[in-house]
Amino acid sequence: MKSRADFYFQTSVNLLLATGFFTLASTGKVDLPSMLCFAAAYTAYVVGGFRRRVWLLSAGRVSFFSKIYILVFLLDLWWLSKSFVDAAIHLLIFIQILKFFSEKKDRDYFYMILIAFMELLAAAAMTISPSFSVAFLVFLALVISSLMSFEIKRSQELYAERRSHPPRGETSSLARSGNGTRRLYGALAAASAIMSLGIVAFAALFFFALPRVEAGFFTRLNTNTQSITGFSSLVQFGAVGSLKKNMAVVMRVRVEGDPRDFDGVKWRGIALNWFEGNSWRRKTEGDTKSVLKDGRGGYRLLPEQVPPPHRLVQYQILLEPISTEVLFAAARARLVLTSARLRMDTGETLSTDYHPYSRVRYNVISDIAPPWASSLRKAGTEYPPNFEEDYLSLPEFDRRIHELARNITRAETNNYDRARSVESYLKENYGYTLDLPSTRELDPVGQFLFESRRGHCEYFASSMAILLRTLGIPSRVVNGFQTGEYNAVGKDFIVREADAHSWVEVFFPGYGWVAFDPTPAVIPPHRSAAWVALNHYLDALELFWINWIVGFDSFRQIVLFQGLQNGTLAVKYGLEQLWLTWTTRLSDFYQATFLSPQASLKRSQLLTHLGQKFLWGLGLLAVFAGPWAIGRFVRHRRLLRSPRPHLVAEVFSKWLRALARRGFDRHPCQTPLEFSQSISDARLRSSAIELATLYNRLRFDPSRLDAQAYLSFRSRLQMEIKNL
Repeated sequence: MKSRADFYFQTSVNLLLATGFFTLASTGKVDLPSMLCFAAAYTAYVVGGFRRRVWLLSAGRVSFFSKIYILVFLLDLWWLSKSFVDAAIHLLIFIQILKFFSEKKDRDYFYMILIAFMELLAAAAMTISPSFSVAFLVFLALVISSLMSFEIKRSQELYAERRSHPPRGETSSLARSGNGTRRLYGALAAASAIMSLGIVAFAALFFFALPRVEAGFFTRLNTNTQSITGFSSLVQFGAVGSLKKNMAVVMRVRVEGDPRDFDGVKWRGIALNWFEGNSWRRKTEGDTKSVLKDGRGGYRLLPEQVPPPHRLVQYQILLEPISTEVLFAAARARLVLTSARLRMDTGETLSTDYHPYSRVRYNVISDIAPPWASSLRKAGTEYPPNFEEDYLSLPEFDRRIHELARNITRAETNNYDRARSVESYLKENYGYTLDLPSTRELDPVGQFLFESRRGHCEYFASSMAILLRTLGIPSRVVNGFQTGEYNAVGKDFIVREADAHSWVEVFFPGYGWVAFDPTPAVIPPHRSAAWVALNHYLDALELFWINWIVGFDSFRQIVLFQGLQNGTLAVKYGLEQLWLTWTTRLSDFYQATFLSPQASLKRSQLLTHLGQKFLWGLGLLAVFAGPWAIGRFVRHRRLLRSPRPHLVAEVFSKWLRALARRGFDRHPCQTPLEFSQSISDARLRSSAIELATLYNRLRFDPSRLDAQAYLSFRSRLQMEIKNL
């Protein structure tokens, strides 16, 4: 028969194995067949263990299957998975399943724990999710619990071997009772939790105090690169539309000030100026403007001077690892603070080095105020050189487009009103949809304007840019993201791939490029408030994890210690100010009460005031403490009317403690009467024997225990204690 510790040990190990595999599976690197195989084997192992009907493999079969899997591993590496990481994960799962159905000795359990630990290490190398921290804490508690219960289990087995009978804990009434089992399990679980928290707290001191390193050994394995199409020098129709079906987070924008100031702000990505019939590309890809690095470790952009109005906003962007060099910012960025290398082309597209395995963090100050409409209506048509080639050129296209543009803007007299008319026409007369044919069209703009009349933002933006170019108005298409969803918990905007968007920028001499958005508004799908709130809390937790755990670099280390120093100084100054304030008040009170000519009158007034306060205090005490005192009194009287045996034991224990102070200690194996008979002092021995006899009568014969007998016994003991 298994001992309690053995059962607890095996339960802890089983949970440990499940936690290790779950942590590995949560990275998304475990395929569905492997997960199903593990689930089936684990279920059979656990259920069979409870029923004591586990099907075990012989040592020969274990060796045979291990040799066979060497060939399977090579096939997996070169043909099936074609990845060393995936093949190694499959090998780890196979070894774990094989151990489930092998004959086990003590060392085999440690091998299983080691396999679970390797799964945890593999998960740590492939994920930076905050869920890993929860799994790690559970894993740590289970490891400690397993090791402690294993030590107890081994000690019981050794004791049973030496004495040729089960351990004392198995034969005692405490171990046989369910209460004893619960005590053992509760003590082991509590000790595991306390030790785990202590280890984490102790390790946190080293984490926040030790110097930082730039990157870990497995940097290229611990993040999943997001493929962001639609932000390269060549963009096919439908690239942005494919993004809008994905809810993956692209970036988080933490804003300074009121988040309502960012209503309608778009995060500008790449500007595309060359149209080739069914795609847009950036013609001036290699032409870059100069960016000047200022003394604060940032880049001060030097755009052309733009007339008022101006409205500066400040924000920080945390860009996820993505397969594009483009950086995103609100239109007309003025200052960028970042440690990354920054570039900007003539289309005002910001870019940095390729970063598919690392996040990019940068702070931006942008001027988001659009020019006044009255000023744009007066803008001229004198464009810089090469504008006709870069922003007015068009390939062969449907001639109906030019006629449509003239009809839309027939009543307008300036380029600004023409652009607004085209924008309004597209919004009001065309529908929005993401369900488009998968076949590529030779003339997608003509098909959209005159046939389907439905499309997503790329079709609207491309159509507006081409309609304006037929009118001689310079325009270009911009790909980026909409504002995103504001998270009030994390105080940031969550921008997802589904927020990908295309719009148009129109050039006005003297004012630069002005944004227009011809895409009609789309009503977002309804989500319950509880679900949204839960997502916000989870995303805020992930942002905290990224900022203060994954991204805890030397700069944040300095900020943390500076914050602790400033907080300590603030507490110190606050206590000093509080001390000065109260000492001044007490000094003024003493002078006004005892040293001034009106001291006598003030003293009488003070006494009257204190008397009133005292009476009020007594009243409040009676209101709040009265029911408690009455309840205690009623309970005490009820106990006296019907005393319990444990009250007799409590009173008698005071007598034993009094004897111990006199040097007469009771051995645990002695009964009260035996102890009383062993006292060397004749007078004390006589009184002790009499009290022990009375104690045994009242304690173990409930028929003799009543209120009078209990009070008499208690009074006698109190008198004897005083006479010691």
